[in-house]
Amino acid sequence: MIDKVPVVTGANKGIGYGIVNQLCKRGVKVVYLTARDVTKGTESVKALEAEGYQPLFHQLDVTNGESVKKFADFIKSRHSGIDILINNAGIATKDITGVSYEDAIEVINTNFNSLLTIEIYRLIRCTQAS
Repeated sequence: MIDKVPVVTGANKGIGYGIVNQLCKRGVKVVYLTARDVTKGTESVKALEAEGYQPLFHQLDVTNGESVKKFADFIKSRHSGIDILINNAGIATKDITGVSYEDAIEVINTNFNSLLTIEIYRLIRCTQAS
């Protein structure tokens, strides 16, 4: 697993951040922490660097086709593919009773219709169990 290339989406906090932390702790050499907000993603990487880890940050908004394409092209040029995709990006509304149509569409687009399926999934390298 140390030589695999994992990508964790929505990793600037919470579960995604914890997954990146654990991958780094286990000695994985290349770990991509992705987030749609560059400032928050960079701050998360700095926090992990303070613990002695070296995750890599790349901006990625799973609901934005251009962002997904840019990330896919970057990964393809650097690593030719990825070995592990942890599609953690997701959002929720705080108050279900007052959800607008627009809020509901944003949740659906982020959590279910993310464009990762088009650009990123085809970069996943398949391996056979030994």
